[in-house]
Amino acid sequence: MLGAGGARGADRSVGGVAKLNHPADRTARRLGRAITAQLALMAAVITLSPLRFASAPVHGLSFVWGLEDILLNAVLFLPFGFIPTLTRPRGTPVPWLRVALIGFGLSLGIETAQLFTPERFPSLFDLASNTTGALLGAYFAERLAPRVDGADALRGLALEYPLMGIIHLLVPVLWLIGLGSAGPERAWLVLPVVAIAGLIGGTVFAAERRTEHAPRIRSLAVAGAAWLVVGLLPGSVREWRLIGGAAVIFVAAAWIGRVLQRRHAIVERRFERVALRRVIPIAIAYLVVSALHPITLEWVPLHGTFALFDTASRLSTTEIFRAMERIAAFAAVGYAIAEYRGRREELWTTLWPRVVFIAAAMALALELARGLHPIHYASASLGALSVLAALFGGWLYRLQLDHVRALLGRP
Repeated sequence: MLGAGGARGADRSVGGVAKLNHPADRTARRLGRAITAQLALMAAVITLSPLRFASAPVHGLSFVWGLEDILLNAVLFLPFGFIPTLTRPRGTPVPWLRVALIGFGLSLGIETAQLFTPERFPSLFDLASNTTGALLGAYFAERLAPRVDGADALRGLALEYPLMGIIHLLVPVLWLIGLGSAGPERAWLVLPVVAIAGLIGGTVFAAERRTEHAPRIRSLAVAGAAWLVVGLLPGSVREWRLIGGAAVIFVAAAWIGRVLQRRHAIVERRFERVALRRVIPIAIAYLVVSALHPITLEWVPLHGTFALFDTASRLSTTEIFRAMERIAAFAAVGYAIAEYRGRREELWTTLWPRVVFIAAAMALALELARGLHPIHYASASLGALSVLAALFGGWLYRLQLDHVRALLGRP
């Protein structure tokens, strides 16, 4: 979703502060901050759920640790080092101190808040593993940077296509599906999400094979494996068979997307609408099943609430994760809507009403169905937050498109 710094020109650091000499530096900074803020919100909700706080600390530091927890904490914080490093101004050194402060500061805020949560226990091991994860993300981004640069970075990584941003927005969705699944009977919902990412990736790869900057299959395999690890490990680490099945589906979907794209007669270079039409049925099926699971033929009179959660029952971590899953999914939906219309609706002022209208129609349909479900209930707040998330996703698309154009030097 992100490109390297500037495509042309030399950027320098003055007094330790990076000068943004190229328009791509500014667009990258805006895009990076928006994505980092989204991921920080997701990480905070994940680590502080069920969001019950006391007025005074309820316990002290925990010194219990496990290798699995350390690994998951590190993986969860990889993006907080990867994104700032990848979006830094061209020619400036890796911002190791800034990355460490981001990882440490965010983790410290979370661990401090956990002092006031009866269900959570702050740990210095978590603080260390989170900070280490952010630094590892910066290291991976730094290792990637010398291989591609400027406009070649876009073409070499298929980032010239904003369509790839959907794949990155699906990562928090995978996190929350796994964390919000009380057992394997719902965790399998990661499979359609993985299939969507595979189809998009395979389609873009087939389009890139027509250019002189075609990416190597080995590089794509490594990138796909890294995406699966970051997306699946935090929530599905105990479901190894599920992770293996997801990997198989990702590869199969990528192959299908590649074959379909090669057979499709492309009149113009832009092919995003064709790719999105292929994934729309899978996305709709996922949203319906996710919202109404467990599926039943029994219906009750319409019932609901204006609140985000049914306050008559004790709020559970699972309920929070599933609500956040819907919100994260609608961010990807909003991005896809904007992508579908964005090439024709150049102005954000004409694009955002379409994003809101379509997202509102989808959210309303899902909430009405949940209101007729014997277990679930319609939530006006969840529907409204879904629409706001879609609007945020559409805005991310515009930021990404602006960044691509700045890198390619287009007006």
